[in-house]
Amino acid sequence: ATGNVGRTSLVQYIQSLKLLDGLGGASIGISVKYADNGDLIAEYNSQQAIAPASVTKLITTSTALLVLGETFRFSTALQYDGEVQNGILRGNLIIHGGGDPTFGSDRFSDTKLEKLLPAILNYLHQKDIHTIEGDIIGDDSVFEEAMAPATWNWGDLGNYYGAGACGLSILENAYTLYFRSGSQAGDSTFLLKTDPTIKGIQLINDVQSGKKYSGDNAYVFGSEYTYLRYARGTIPPDESNFSIKGSLPDPALFAAQTLEDFLRINNISITGEATTPRLLRMQGESISSKDARVLIGEIKSPPLSSIVMQTNIYSNNLFAEHLHKAIGYATYGIGSNYNGNKAIKKFWEKRGLNSDALFLTDGSGLSRNNAISADNLTCILIQMVKEKTFESFYNSLPIAGKSGTLKSVGKGSILENNLRAKSGSMNLVRCYAGYVQNLKGRSICFAILFNNYNGPTEDIKSII
Repeated sequence: ATGNVGRTSLVQYIQSLKLLDGLGGASIGISVKYADNGDLIAEYNSQQAIAPASVTKLITTSTALLVLGETFRFSTALQYDGEVQNGILRGNLIIHGGGDPTFGSDRFSDTKLEKLLPAILNYLHQKDIHTIEGDIIGDDSVFEEAMAPATWNWGDLGNYYGAGACGLSILENAYTLYFRSGSQAGDSTFLLKTDPTIKGIQLINDVQSGKKYSGDNAYVFGSEYTYLRYARGTIPPDESNFSIKGSLPDPALFAAQTLEDFLRINNISITGEATTPRLLRMQGESISSKDARVLIGEIKSPPLSSIVMQTNIYSNNLFAEHLHKAIGYATYGIGSNYNGNKAIKKFWEKRGLNSDALFLTDGSGLSRNNAISADNLTCILIQMVKEKTFESFYNSLPIAGKSGTLKSVGKGSILENNLRAKSGSMNLVRCYAGYVQNLKGRSICFAILFNNYNGPTEDIKSII
Protein backbone atom coordinates (compact mmCIF):
# COMPACT_ATOMS: atom_id res chain seq x y z
CA ALA A 1 0.00 0.00 0.00
CA THR A 2 1.15 3.56 -0.58
CA GLY A 3 0.26 7.09 0.39
CA ASN A 4 -2.97 7.61 2.31
CA VAL A 5 -3.94 3.95 2.10
CA GLY A 6 -0.72 2.90 3.79
CA ARG A 7 -0.99 5.64 6.37
CA THR A 8 -4.63 4.86 7.13
CA SER A 9 -4.03 1.15 7.59
CA LEU A 10 -0.96 1.81 9.74
CA VAL A 11 -2.79 4.33 11.93
CA GLN A 12 -5.63 1.86 12.40
CA TYR A 13 -3.15 -0.84 13.34
CA ILE A 14 -1.34 1.39 15.85
CA GLN A 15 -4.65 2.51 17.34
CA SER A 16 -5.56 -1.14 17.82
CA LEU A 17 -2.20 -1.73 19.50
CA LYS A 18 -2.85 1.16 21.87
CA LEU A 19 -5.82 -0.79 23.20
CA LEU A 20 -3.55 -3.65 24.28
CA ASP A 21 -2.42 -3.92 27.88
CA GLY A 22 0.81 -1.99 28.44
CA LEU A 23 0.71 0.09 25.25
CA GLY A 24 -1.87 2.74 26.15
CA GLY A 25 0.75 5.23 27.30
CA ALA A 26 3.50 4.24 24.87
CA SER A 27 5.20 6.70 22.52
CA ILE A 28 5.34 5.23 19.03
CA GLY A 29 6.89 6.70 15.89
CA ILE A 30 6.97 4.99 12.49
CA SER A 31 8.19 6.10 9.08
CA VAL A 32 8.29 3.94 5.94
CA LYS A 33 9.53 5.30 2.59
CA TYR A 34 10.89 4.10 -0.72
CA ALA A 35 14.67 4.21 -0.49
CA ASP A 36 15.23 5.28 -4.10
CA ASN A 37 13.12 8.45 -4.18
CA GLY A 38 11.95 9.05 -0.61
CA ASP A 39 8.26 8.76 -1.42
CA LEU A 40 6.20 8.12 1.70
CA ILE A 41 4.62 4.71 2.03
CA ALA A 42 3.23 5.01 5.54
CA GLU A 43 3.84 6.87 8.77
CA TYR A 44 2.53 7.24 12.28
CA ASN A 45 3.59 10.06 14.59
CA SER A 46 6.77 10.24 12.51
CA GLN A 47 7.70 13.82 13.50
CA GLN A 48 7.90 13.19 17.26
CA ALA A 49 11.38 12.91 18.76
CA ILE A 50 11.66 9.57 20.57
CA ALA A 51 14.59 7.89 22.36
CA PRO A 52 16.30 5.59 19.81
CA ALA A 53 18.74 3.70 22.09
CA SER A 54 21.41 2.02 19.91
CA VAL A 55 19.73 3.08 16.67
CA THR A 56 21.73 6.25 17.43
CA LYS A 57 24.70 4.35 16.00
CA LEU A 58 23.15 4.70 12.54
CA ILE A 59 23.52 8.46 12.85
CA THR A 60 27.08 8.24 14.17
CA THR A 61 28.38 5.72 11.64
CA SER A 62 26.73 7.31 8.62
CA THR A 63 28.17 10.70 9.58
CA ALA A 64 31.62 9.22 10.21
CA LEU A 65 31.67 7.64 6.75
CA LEU A 66 30.73 10.96 5.15
CA VAL A 67 32.94 13.25 7.27
CA LEU A 68 36.03 11.07 7.77
CA GLY A 69 35.76 8.80 4.73
CA GLU A 70 35.54 5.02 4.49
CA THR A 71 39.32 4.66 3.98
CA PHE A 72 40.20 6.82 7.01
CA ARG A 73 42.54 5.20 9.53
CA PHE A 74 43.28 6.29 13.09
CA SER A 75 46.97 6.71 13.89
CA THR A 76 48.81 6.06 17.15
CA ALA A 77 52.24 7.70 17.20
CA LEU A 78 55.38 6.64 19.07
CA GLN A 79 57.37 9.76 19.92
CA TYR A 80 60.10 10.98 22.22
CA ASP A 81 61.23 14.29 23.64
CA GLY A 82 64.79 15.06 24.66
CA GLU A 83 67.65 13.51 22.70
CA VAL A 84 69.14 10.14 21.82
CA GLN A 85 72.88 9.54 22.19
CA ASN A 86 74.70 6.21 22.18
CA GLY A 87 71.45 4.27 22.53
CA ILE A 88 70.27 6.31 25.50
CA LEU A 89 67.08 8.37 25.29
CA ARG A 90 67.45 11.23 27.72
CA GLY A 91 63.81 12.17 27.74
CA ASN A 92 60.38 10.62 27.70
CA LEU A 93 58.95 7.97 25.42
CA ILE A 94 55.44 9.04 24.43
CA ILE A 95 52.70 6.90 22.98
CA HIS A 96 50.41 9.53 21.51
CA GLY A 97 46.90 8.26 20.96
CA GLY A 98 44.95 9.34 17.92
CA GLY A 99 41.57 8.21 19.18
CA ASP A 100 41.89 4.68 17.79
CA PRO A 101 39.25 2.39 19.35
CA THR A 102 40.87 -0.74 17.90
CA PHE A 103 44.29 -0.46 19.59
CA GLY A 104 44.80 -3.83 21.30
CA SER A 105 41.38 -5.13 20.22
CA ASP A 106 41.08 -8.81 19.34
CA ARG A 107 38.42 -8.10 16.68
CA PHE A 108 41.12 -7.68 14.02
CA SER A 109 44.26 -9.77 13.56
CA ASP A 110 46.52 -6.73 13.15
CA THR A 111 45.28 -4.82 16.21
CA LYS A 112 46.07 -7.39 18.89
CA LEU A 113 48.67 -6.44 21.50
CA GLU A 114 50.83 -9.42 20.59
CA LYS A 115 51.42 -7.70 17.24
CA LEU A 116 51.45 -4.06 18.33
CA LEU A 117 53.90 -4.28 21.22
CA PRO A 118 56.65 -6.04 19.20
CA ALA A 119 56.13 -3.44 16.47
CA ILE A 120 56.78 -0.67 19.00
CA LEU A 121 59.86 -2.50 20.28
CA ASN A 122 61.11 -2.78 16.71
CA TYR A 123 60.78 0.98 16.27
CA LEU A 124 63.06 1.46 19.29
CA HIS A 125 65.55 -1.06 17.93
CA GLN A 126 65.63 0.85 14.64
CA LYS A 127 66.71 3.91 16.63
CA ASP A 128 69.17 1.76 18.64
CA ILE A 129 67.45 2.85 21.86
CA HIS A 130 68.18 0.48 24.75
CA THR A 131 67.83 2.89 27.69
CA ILE A 132 65.15 5.43 28.51
CA GLU A 133 66.10 8.01 31.11
CA GLY A 134 62.60 9.32 31.52
CA ASP A 135 58.96 8.28 31.72
CA ILE A 136 56.64 6.30 29.49
CA ILE A 137 53.78 8.72 28.82
CA GLY A 138 50.37 7.66 27.55
CA ASP A 139 49.17 10.82 25.82
CA ASP A 140 45.39 10.81 25.39
CA SER A 141 45.02 14.55 24.80
CA VAL A 142 43.49 14.23 21.32
CA PHE A 143 40.18 13.72 23.16
CA GLU A 144 38.82 15.54 26.17
CA GLU A 145 39.72 14.19 29.61
CA ALA A 146 36.13 13.19 30.41
CA MET A 147 35.65 9.83 28.75
CA ALA A 148 31.97 9.12 29.32
CA PRO A 149 29.19 11.58 28.45
CA ALA A 150 27.68 13.32 31.46
CA THR A 151 24.23 11.93 30.68
CA TRP A 152 25.22 8.28 31.08
CA ASN A 153 23.87 6.43 34.12
CA TRP A 154 26.45 5.97 36.86
CA GLY A 155 25.50 2.30 37.08
CA ASP A 156 26.72 1.75 33.51
CA LEU A 157 30.18 3.30 33.87
CA GLY A 158 31.93 0.38 35.57
CA ASN A 159 30.86 -2.12 32.91
CA TYR A 160 32.45 -2.81 29.53
CA TYR A 161 29.47 -1.34 27.67
CA GLY A 162 29.84 1.87 29.70
CA ALA A 163 33.53 2.38 28.90
CA GLY A 164 34.01 5.90 27.59
CA ALA A 165 36.12 6.99 24.62
CA CYS A 166 39.72 7.82 25.55
CA GLY A 167 42.24 9.44 23.24
CA LEU A 168 44.49 6.45 23.95
CA SER A 169 42.20 3.47 24.33
CA ILE A 170 43.48 -0.09 24.69
CA LEU A 171 41.80 -3.51 24.75
CA GLU A 172 38.50 -1.73 24.06
CA ASN A 173 38.96 -0.23 27.55
CA ALA A 174 37.76 -3.45 29.16
CA TYR A 175 38.98 -6.23 31.43
CA THR A 176 37.46 -9.56 32.41
CA LEU A 177 36.60 -10.76 35.92
CA TYR A 178 36.39 -14.50 36.60
CA PHE A 179 34.24 -15.97 39.40
CA ARG A 180 33.56 -19.31 41.04
CA SER A 181 30.01 -19.62 42.38
CA GLY A 182 28.44 -21.76 45.09
CA SER A 183 25.89 -24.52 44.65
CA GLN A 184 22.94 -22.76 46.32
CA ALA A 185 21.17 -19.49 45.60
CA GLY A 186 22.50 -16.87 47.98
CA ASP A 187 25.94 -18.45 48.32
CA SER A 188 28.85 -16.06 48.08
CA THR A 189 31.17 -16.21 45.08
CA PHE A 190 34.95 -16.15 44.84
CA LEU A 191 36.71 -13.73 42.52
CA LEU A 192 39.42 -15.84 40.90
CA LYS A 193 41.30 -13.22 38.89
CA THR A 194 41.08 -10.41 36.38
CA ASP A 195 42.51 -10.48 32.89
CA PRO A 196 44.52 -8.43 32.38
CA THR A 197 45.83 -7.59 35.83
CA ILE A 198 45.26 -3.91 36.64
CA LYS A 199 47.78 -2.25 38.93
CA GLY A 200 46.19 -0.54 41.92
CA ILE A 201 42.63 -1.71 41.39
CA GLN A 202 40.61 -2.64 44.48
CA LEU A 203 37.68 -4.94 43.72
CA ILE A 204 34.98 -5.50 46.33
CA ASN A 205 33.15 -8.70 45.44
CA ASP A 206 29.51 -8.70 46.51
CA VAL A 207 28.36 -11.04 43.73
CA GLN A 208 26.18 -13.93 44.92
CA SER A 209 25.15 -17.24 43.42
CA GLY A 210 21.73 -17.03 41.83
CA LYS A 211 19.10 -19.58 41.00
CA LYS A 212 19.69 -22.28 38.42
CA TYR A 213 19.48 -20.94 34.84
CA SER A 214 19.33 -17.38 36.19
CA GLY A 215 22.03 -16.20 33.78
CA ASP A 216 24.41 -13.28 34.08
CA ASN A 217 23.00 -10.60 36.37
CA ALA A 218 26.29 -9.28 37.71
CA TYR A 219 27.60 -5.77 37.18
CA VAL A 220 30.66 -3.70 38.07
CA PHE A 221 30.22 -0.29 39.69
CA GLY A 222 32.76 2.54 39.62
CA SER A 223 33.50 5.64 37.58
CA GLU A 224 36.39 6.68 35.35
CA TYR A 225 39.82 7.27 36.88
CA THR A 226 38.72 5.61 40.15
CA TYR A 227 40.30 2.31 41.17
CA LEU A 228 37.74 1.24 43.78
CA ARG A 229 35.22 -1.03 42.06
CA TYR A 230 32.27 -3.02 43.35
CA ALA A 231 31.03 -6.21 41.68
CA ARG A 232 27.38 -6.84 42.56
CA GLY A 233 24.46 -8.98 41.45
CA THR A 234 24.21 -12.71 40.77
CA ILE A 235 25.68 -15.37 38.50
CA PRO A 236 24.41 -18.94 37.96
CA PRO A 237 25.29 -21.58 40.60
CA ASP A 238 27.98 -24.25 40.18
CA GLU A 239 30.13 -22.17 37.86
CA SER A 240 33.89 -22.75 38.06
CA ASN A 241 35.07 -19.92 35.79
CA PHE A 242 32.22 -17.49 35.08
CA SER A 243 33.24 -14.23 33.42
CA ILE A 244 31.88 -10.69 33.25
CA LYS A 245 33.56 -7.59 31.83
CA GLY A 246 34.30 -4.24 33.43
CA SER A 247 35.70 -0.93 32.17
CA LEU A 248 39.34 0.07 32.65
CA PRO A 249 39.64 2.96 35.14
CA ASP A 250 42.34 4.81 33.16
CA PRO A 251 43.02 3.39 29.68
CA ALA A 252 45.86 5.79 28.82
CA LEU A 253 47.73 4.94 32.02
CA PHE A 254 47.11 1.23 31.48
CA ALA A 255 48.49 1.54 27.93
CA ALA A 256 51.63 3.24 29.24
CA GLN A 257 52.03 0.62 31.98
CA THR A 258 51.54 -2.21 29.50
CA LEU A 259 54.20 -0.75 27.21
CA GLU A 260 56.56 -0.15 30.13
CA ASP A 261 56.25 -3.76 31.32
CA PHE A 262 56.79 -5.13 27.80
CA LEU A 263 59.87 -3.00 27.22
CA ARG A 264 61.42 -3.96 30.55
CA ILE A 265 60.86 -7.66 29.82
CA ASN A 266 62.62 -7.11 26.49
CA ASN A 267 65.71 -5.54 28.07
CA ILE A 268 64.91 -1.87 27.61
CA SER A 269 66.12 -0.06 30.73
CA ILE A 270 63.70 2.59 32.02
CA THR A 271 64.49 4.96 34.89
CA GLY A 272 61.09 6.62 35.09
CA GLU A 273 57.54 5.31 35.29
CA ALA A 274 54.31 5.11 33.35
CA THR A 275 52.21 8.26 33.53
CA THR A 276 49.73 10.45 31.62
CA PRO A 277 49.21 14.19 31.03
CA ARG A 278 46.43 14.13 33.64
CA LEU A 279 48.69 12.66 36.31
CA LEU A 280 51.55 14.99 35.39
CA ARG A 281 49.23 17.97 35.75
CA MET A 282 48.15 16.76 39.18
CA GLN A 283 51.85 16.73 40.15
CA GLY A 284 52.37 20.27 38.89
CA GLU A 285 54.19 19.11 35.77
CA SER A 286 53.31 19.10 32.09
CA ILE A 287 53.96 17.08 28.97
CA SER A 288 56.19 18.45 26.23
CA SER A 289 54.58 20.27 23.33
CA LYS A 290 54.03 18.36 20.10
CA ASP A 291 56.61 20.56 18.36
CA ALA A 292 59.26 19.39 20.82
CA ARG A 293 58.76 15.71 20.02
CA VAL A 294 60.41 13.43 17.49
CA LEU A 295 58.32 10.81 15.68
CA ILE A 296 59.70 7.27 15.85
CA GLY A 297 56.87 5.39 14.18
CA GLU A 298 53.12 5.06 13.73
CA ILE A 299 50.53 2.33 14.13
CA LYS A 300 47.48 2.54 11.90
CA SER A 301 44.00 1.22 12.62
CA PRO A 302 41.95 -0.81 10.15
CA PRO A 303 39.99 1.36 7.67
CA LEU A 304 36.92 3.15 8.94
CA SER A 305 34.65 0.89 6.89
CA SER A 306 35.81 -2.09 8.98
CA ILE A 307 35.34 -0.18 12.24
CA VAL A 308 31.84 0.89 11.20
CA MET A 309 30.96 -2.73 10.43
CA GLN A 310 31.98 -3.85 13.92
CA THR A 311 30.14 -0.88 15.44
CA ASN A 312 26.79 -1.67 13.84
CA ILE A 313 26.80 -5.46 13.62
CA TYR A 314 27.79 -5.92 17.26
CA SER A 315 26.41 -2.61 18.57
CA ASN A 316 29.80 -1.66 19.99
CA ASN A 317 29.32 1.37 22.25
CA LEU A 318 33.01 2.20 22.59
CA PHE A 319 33.61 2.22 18.84
CA ALA A 320 30.60 4.49 18.36
CA GLU A 321 31.80 6.93 21.02
CA HIS A 322 35.24 7.09 19.40
CA LEU A 323 33.71 7.86 16.01
CA HIS A 324 31.52 10.49 17.67
CA LYS A 325 34.48 12.32 19.21
CA ALA A 326 36.55 11.86 16.04
CA ILE A 327 33.82 13.68 14.08
CA GLY A 328 34.01 16.48 16.64
CA TYR A 329 37.80 16.58 16.30
CA ALA A 330 37.68 16.63 12.49
CA THR A 331 35.11 19.44 12.52
CA TYR A 332 36.27 21.66 15.38
CA GLY A 333 39.80 20.53 16.27
CA ILE A 334 38.85 19.19 19.71
CA GLY A 335 37.59 15.65 20.23
CA SER A 336 34.85 16.15 22.79
CA ASN A 337 31.38 14.76 23.30
CA TYR A 338 29.94 18.27 22.96
CA ASN A 339 31.72 18.86 19.66
CA GLY A 340 30.61 15.48 18.36
CA ASN A 341 26.98 16.28 19.16
CA LYS A 342 27.26 19.74 17.62
CA ALA A 343 29.08 18.58 14.47
CA ILE A 344 26.67 15.74 13.71
CA LYS A 345 23.57 17.86 14.29
CA LYS A 346 24.84 20.68 12.05
CA PHE A 347 25.92 18.18 9.39
CA TRP A 348 22.42 16.75 9.07
CA GLU A 349 20.63 20.07 9.47
CA LYS A 350 22.42 21.20 6.30
CA ARG A 351 21.01 18.11 4.58
CA GLY A 352 17.42 18.86 5.48
CA LEU A 353 16.81 17.11 8.79
CA ASN A 354 14.36 18.68 11.21
CA SER A 355 16.53 20.06 14.02
CA ASP A 356 13.50 20.27 16.31
CA ALA A 357 13.37 16.47 16.30
CA LEU A 358 17.09 15.72 16.59
CA PHE A 359 18.64 15.72 20.07
CA LEU A 360 22.03 14.05 20.53
CA THR A 361 23.94 13.58 23.77
CA ASP A 362 26.27 10.72 22.81
CA GLY A 363 27.33 8.58 19.87
CA SER A 364 26.19 5.13 20.95
CA GLY A 365 22.67 5.61 22.29
CA LEU A 366 23.48 4.56 25.84
CA SER A 367 22.22 7.93 27.05
CA ARG A 368 18.49 8.22 27.62
CA ASN A 369 18.65 11.88 26.60
CA ASN A 370 18.97 11.16 22.89
CA ALA A 371 15.82 11.69 20.83
CA ILE A 372 15.14 11.62 17.11
CA SER A 373 12.05 11.34 14.96
CA ALA A 374 11.32 8.33 12.78
CA ASP A 375 11.09 10.70 9.81
CA ASN A 376 14.60 12.03 10.45
CA LEU A 377 15.95 8.49 10.58
CA THR A 378 14.44 7.54 7.23
CA CYS A 379 15.78 10.80 5.76
CA ILE A 380 19.29 9.72 6.81
CA LEU A 381 18.77 6.24 5.37
CA ILE A 382 17.60 7.72 2.05
CA GLN A 383 20.54 10.15 1.92
CA MET A 384 23.01 7.30 2.45
CA VAL A 385 21.62 5.46 -0.60
CA LYS A 386 22.86 8.39 -2.71
CA GLU A 387 26.38 8.42 -1.23
CA LYS A 388 29.54 6.69 -2.47
CA THR A 389 29.96 5.21 0.99
CA PHE A 390 26.56 3.49 0.90
CA GLU A 391 27.96 0.01 0.33
CA SER A 392 30.13 0.27 3.46
CA PHE A 393 27.17 1.58 5.43
CA TYR A 394 24.69 -1.00 4.14
CA ASN A 395 27.08 -3.91 4.68
CA SER A 396 27.59 -2.81 8.29
CA LEU A 397 23.94 -3.44 9.17
CA PRO A 398 22.99 -6.77 10.77
CA ILE A 399 21.00 -9.18 8.59
CA ALA A 400 17.73 -10.53 10.01
CA GLY A 401 18.07 -14.16 11.03
CA LYS A 402 21.77 -14.20 10.13
CA SER A 403 24.13 -11.81 11.90
CA GLY A 404 24.87 -9.57 14.83
CA THR A 405 22.06 -8.19 16.95
CA LEU A 406 19.43 -9.39 14.43
CA LYS A 407 20.59 -13.00 14.37
CA SER A 408 17.47 -14.20 16.20
CA VAL A 409 15.04 -11.82 14.46
CA GLY A 410 12.79 -12.94 11.61
CA LYS A 411 14.06 -16.50 11.34
CA GLY A 412 11.90 -18.57 9.00
CA SER A 413 9.99 -15.50 7.81
CA ILE A 414 10.10 -13.26 4.76
CA LEU A 415 12.45 -10.99 6.73
CA GLU A 416 15.24 -13.57 7.02
CA ASN A 417 18.23 -12.61 4.87
CA ASN A 418 16.14 -9.74 3.45
CA LEU A 419 15.97 -7.10 6.18
CA ARG A 420 19.11 -5.19 7.21
CA ALA A 421 18.72 -2.90 10.18
CA LYS A 422 20.10 -1.54 13.43
CA SER A 423 18.22 -2.41 16.58
CA GLY A 424 18.11 -0.41 19.78
CA SER A 425 16.91 -1.44 23.20
CA MET A 426 17.06 -0.44 26.84
CA ASN A 427 14.51 -0.43 29.62
CA LEU A 428 11.15 0.63 28.08
CA VAL A 429 12.77 1.24 24.68
CA ARG A 430 12.67 -0.96 21.57
CA CYS A 431 13.58 0.44 18.14
CA TYR A 432 14.58 -0.65 14.64
CA ALA A 433 15.70 1.24 11.54
CA GLY A 434 17.09 0.05 8.24
CA TYR A 435 16.25 -1.38 4.84
CA VAL A 436 14.08 -4.20 3.48
CA GLN A 437 13.11 -5.38 -0.01
CA ASN A 438 9.42 -5.58 -0.87
CA LEU A 439 7.94 -8.46 -2.89
CA LYS A 440 8.80 -6.66 -6.13
CA GLY A 441 12.44 -6.27 -5.08
CA ARG A 442 12.20 -2.53 -4.43
CA SER A 443 14.19 -1.21 -1.48
CA ILE A 444 12.24 0.32 1.39
CA CYS A 445 13.69 2.17 4.36
CA PHE A 446 11.93 2.25 7.69
CA ALA A 447 12.20 3.43 11.29
CA ILE A 448 10.08 1.97 14.10
CA LEU A 449 10.45 3.52 17.55
CA PHE A 450 8.65 2.26 20.68
CA ASN A 451 9.14 4.00 24.05
CA ASN A 452 7.53 3.73 27.48
CA TYR A 453 5.57 0.53 26.98
CA ASN A 454 4.53 -1.56 29.96
CA GLY A 455 5.24 -5.18 29.29
CA PRO A 456 7.91 -7.74 28.45
CA THR A 457 10.40 -6.75 25.76
CA GLU A 458 9.74 -10.00 23.90
CA ASP A 459 6.07 -9.01 23.50
CA ILE A 460 7.08 -5.70 21.94
CA LYS A 461 9.57 -7.44 19.63
CA SER A 462 6.85 -9.75 18.35
CA ILE A 463 4.49 -6.81 17.76
CA ILE A 464 7.14 -4.90 15.81
